[in-house]
Amino acid sequence: MDVWQVPATDVRLVLSRERSELLEWLEGLTPDEWVAPTAAPGWTVKDLALHLLDDDLGWLSRGRDRDNSGRLDTAVHGTFVAALAVKNEAWVRGAHQLSARVVAGLLEWA
Repeated sequence: MDVWQVPATDVRLVLSRERSELLEWLEGLTPDEWVAPTAAPGWTVKDLALHLLDDDLGWLSRGRDRDNSGRLDTAVHGTFVAALAVKNEAWVRGAHQLSARVVAGLLEWA
């Protein structure tokens, strides 16, 4: 099957609903729940929310602003995966000082 021959599916409505549900869930979390561990080893709920925020801001930068400065080289799979892990970890650690309210607000805005 040639993927380029498959009709595109508009998933914006599903993703909008999913984001709304995520924001509602995050809004109801206690401070202890924000720092609770997740299924991702070593990552808290806040870490995962920050990771989503990084994705959103990256898509915005590349899509709206045509800024590819944060794009990683995908030519070699193993190198890409390692670079992505380093980038994700650096973003989450660098943005960790943001409050839960700021993170949730930025996710809503993005």
